[in-house]
Amino acid sequence: MSWRGVLAVVLFVLSCSGDAQDRKYGILQWPENGAVISNLECKKQMDLLHDHLEKQIPWAYKMIDSSSKINYGILTGNVMDFGNFDECMAVYHKDKETGIEIRPKYCTYSLMLFFPNPIKGDPKERSSLHYSKEVEIFAPKMNRSSTVQEDYITLALSLCLPSACKPSEIEAYIPSVYDMKTFNDDMCQTPETGKEIDTSDIIAIVILSIIMLCVILSTTYDYYLLRTKKESPHLILLAFSVLTNARKVLKTTKNPDQLMCLNGLRSISIMWVMGGHRYSIQPYMPQINKNHIDTWMKQPGSQYILGAPIAVDTFLFISGCLMAYGFIRSQSKPNARFNVFMYYLHRYLRITPALAIVYLVHVSIIRHLSDGPMFPEIFNTIRDNCLEYWWSTFLYVQNYVNMDKICLLHTWYLSMDMHMFLVSPILLIPLVKYTKEMIYVLSGLLVISIVCPFLIVYFYEIKMFDDYYYDYYYYVSHTRLAPWLIGLLCGAIISIYRDKPFRINWITNVIIWTVVLFGMINIIYWGNDVANHYNIWSTSFYLSLHRAAWAVGLSWITFACLKGYGGFINWILCLPIFQVIARLSFCMYLVHFSVLAVSLARIRTPSVFLDYEMLYSCFADVFVTLVVGFVWVLLFESPMVVLEKIIFSGAGRKPKAPKPDEEIAVRRLTDVEEITKIMRLNLMKSKDPETPIDVVVSDVKGEEMASKYVFLILATIVFAALAQENPSEQDNFVAHENLQQPGTYPESNYDGYLVVADYNEKPQTFLASLLPKAKLATQLSLRVVTTVALYTVTAFSFLAVFGIMASIVCTFTPVCYNFQLWIAGLRNVESMRSLVNTDYIDAAANFVQEAVLKYKRLQRAIHTGY
Repeated sequence: MSWRGVLAVVLFVLSCSGDAQDRKYGILQWPENGAVISNLECKKQMDLLHDHLEKQIPWAYKMIDSSSKINYGILTGNVMDFGNFDECMAVYHKDKETGIEIRPKYCTYSLMLFFPNPIKGDPKERSSLHYSKEVEIFAPKMNRSSTVQEDYITLALSLCLPSACKPSEIEAYIPSVYDMKTFNDDMCQTPETGKEIDTSDIIAIVILSIIMLCVILSTTYDYYLLRTKKESPHLILLAFSVLTNARKVLKTTKNPDQLMCLNGLRSISIMWVMGGHRYSIQPYMPQINKNHIDTWMKQPGSQYILGAPIAVDTFLFISGCLMAYGFIRSQSKPNARFNVFMYYLHRYLRITPALAIVYLVHVSIIRHLSDGPMFPEIFNTIRDNCLEYWWSTFLYVQNYVNMDKICLLHTWYLSMDMHMFLVSPILLIPLVKYTKEMIYVLSGLLVISIVCPFLIVYFYEIKMFDDYYYDYYYYVSHTRLAPWLIGLLCGAIISIYRDKPFRINWITNVIIWTVVLFGMINIIYWGNDVANHYNIWSTSFYLSLHRAAWAVGLSWITFACLKGYGGFINWILCLPIFQVIARLSFCMYLVHFSVLAVSLARIRTPSVFLDYEMLYSCFADVFVTLVVGFVWVLLFESPMVVLEKIIFSGAGRKPKAPKPDEEIAVRRLTDVEEITKIMRLNLMKSKDPETPIDVVVSDVKGEEMASKYVFLILATIVFAALAQENPSEQDNFVAHENLQQPGTYPESNYDGYLVVADYNEKPQTFLASLLPKAKLATQLSLRVVTTVALYTVTAFSFLAVFGIMASIVCTFTPVCYNFQLWIAGLRNVESMRSLVNTDYIDAAANFVQEAVLKYKRLQRAIHTGY
């Protein structure tokens, strides 16, 4: 008989719903002479079940009805059936005659049917996703072998039993027509499963309750302050406030000192990683067309998701780039200090609290949140690994110590990132003083980081996605150094050329962008050929070079966007929404695997593997993870960051109350007159008539920045006009000795905007001093009005021409970037504050300072009888 005939007979026998002679119901068959079971309680309940089946009592039929039946489409991969989990769990019966109480027990098991399978080939060659070690936690015992293999079919099924019975005791009720039966007593659950409270649950409840109490109290106090328009005496009182933390997270800025395009790269990468994990986990789930996954994977179009692992290298590049860029800028400041201990401690406290809460949830609370056919097995496996290897999780060594039993599977990346952070001072400290020389050193290390994985892949004959691939290449830190080192190089180069001009023509820009984008796409699609057609040389070259090549492409994207050559790509990467997602990306990475696990562990029925359905699920994962990540940031990450600043930086203390004569320097300003008073006060304190204008107005804070910059513009025009009235270049200005003597000139003796007059001169009559001033005031008023009008008309004319030109050349020139900064400077108060240190404002301040000196000479001339 052919294999098709054998399979047809087997399926016919298994599908028989009942037979009076065989006393068979569903997959269970009661022997006529009775089954031999050592567990008498189980035998009583099974006999009662059979008796009530014969009498057609509903509860008994529900127990049989909720058990699995043989599926359709077995040869297309529909080899998993969970029955009706909820129907089984709802069964309850207490027999009045015998007093036997029957509660349900839902169990999973596997059946193996041997036959000549027409689908040939090694399943590892057909589907690398099936054997992805990163997600094998989702391949529990009941479905890990539920595939259509070369010589047999393994079915993953379920059985609803009386609670007194174990699966191994039911073998006597299973027909011998099956070639093999696999039962496991640990693969069963009852309605009480997951409801036990142990010590870990109590600890988790106490810790989370304390945190929630702090959140409620802090948020309530913050709301009270908002209503009463008061200020908090200390920052710690608002550390757990949801209102304050939400404002920080949702706030968007256009600070030119930040590498804004990295926000877009980070946001896209985290969503790409989530999509890759959803696709890689799906083959372990019940699928009607599971064998279609093998065909789908070989198609070039599947690489947009199969290439998702390279997004991890994007994170490493961003980490290295920001590390070098921020370190060089911070250490280049005068009197900058570097404390290695605090450097490491800050990093540990930055990422560990949020990770600890995720750990706490997985060892306790999450198993109480839901249920499902695979729910206990998946989360019990995670819990056991976490309880056994908790120390490697918080020491960040699990990518070397226990790669087969990682507590939270995706946190291997945190261990790798921590290792690179630990060695970073060795490279960053000399990078500050010897930036150009260290670039050559980093380049040499980059070559070594490429040669190392090449030798590992070649000598171990590693194939993509096999066990060696994960243990010796994917998880370990020393094979992942290339993108991180390239990130360091990129950050160092950006810090050197940040404020220096960089010009290329638009043709060169287009050519570079084309090469970079084409190369990065080719890197992703090259992996498809390497994965499906193994060759030791091509695999070695690909696995050693593709990460470095990807990071080089990211370097150009970052540098081009920073210098204004990013065009619409820079516009996309700098969207304000990406700033918010980037702030949430760390917590999103921490919780996204938990969201996936809960979603998949609750599955009751098979689904179909199609691109539309998968993309739909991916977008749902992103949305749910975004919400959960946002909550995680508000409750666990942001409060810990604030507490760390308070403890180690002394931040948050209430500032001392200002003295009466300094009160004007801190209150809200709304007009030029009060700004002028501040400038007078600061100039008197400085005792130096050549104090820069930006220092003079440095005490203007907060929302008054807008008024300050408006005043600077007006002051520049006025001072320029006044300077033209100086009759000669002779120095009539009084020597500065008197100005350097404290208390020489009281505040009441100030005349004009910033000028201190010389009161050692001979007094003048009222009319003698009034007429020249009136004449000069009239002339200056006319000149200022005329100048402002002329400048306004000219400015609008230039803006019109500029708008037309910018719309044409915006894409491939830095005009757009600079224009956006200019607009940000007018619209955003925070951006105005950040622009104070730029070359443009420094140049304007120098111009105003020169005008001030000329104005002082003019005032001296006025007082001496001009």
